[in-house]
Amino acid sequence: MNETAALGDRICELAAHLNAANCRLLELIAALVPRPRTHLVRYHGLFAPNAKHRDHIVATVTPRAQCADDTLEAKPNAPMSWMQRLRRVFAIDISTCPRCGGKVRVIAAITQPAFLAYCLHITLAQQLRAHAGGLTPRSVLEKFAAVQMLDVHIPTTDGRELVLTRYTEPEKELKLLLERLELELPAQPPPKITVPQVDAATSV
Repeated sequence: MNETAALGDRICELAAHLNAANCRLLELIAALVPRPRTHLVRYHGLFAPNAKHRDHIVATVTPRAQCADDTLEAKPNAPMSWMQRLRRVFAIDISTCPRCGGKVRVIAAITQPAFLAYCLHITLAQQLRAHAGGLTPRSVLEKFAAVQMLDVHIPTTDGRELVLTRYTEPEKELKLLLERLELELPAQPPPKITVPQVDAATSV
């Protein structure tokens, strides 16, 4: 009976210690969280915002004049648009029309899946009207459904795993349809190899 009571007291002490440790951990994490609406980087001395001689050591950049027809150039101190971010980070320039080379202007942002499907349906119907007049968008989508993506997992002798992401090769009829629509499937993705998993259970 005494051993059971002692074990219960020990468990209570351990739980209290864990709670105190968790509270201390939360206090340390909370101290690292910056206050709302404050800059994460602060400057002191000559680099401070209101320093007297800051203009003599900090280079000032004159903002570039914005052209009247260039709607993609951001105004001074304005956040970058998603077009500019794609061009800067991924080198994807969707601000220029691939057909005429002119500037593209954003007129709407469509997020409804039903309307996106309708737009794709209309676009596919126009492509079929120009290259394959005897086909309908529904029949073409049914043919495209035959192309499937799958992952092939091949274990190696050293405990790793080789993952091959592959899509099924289109049949002859579908290849002809892709050629008539001037479409081309992307290249097969490169293989990936996984790191062997280490057993989390360790002896104490």
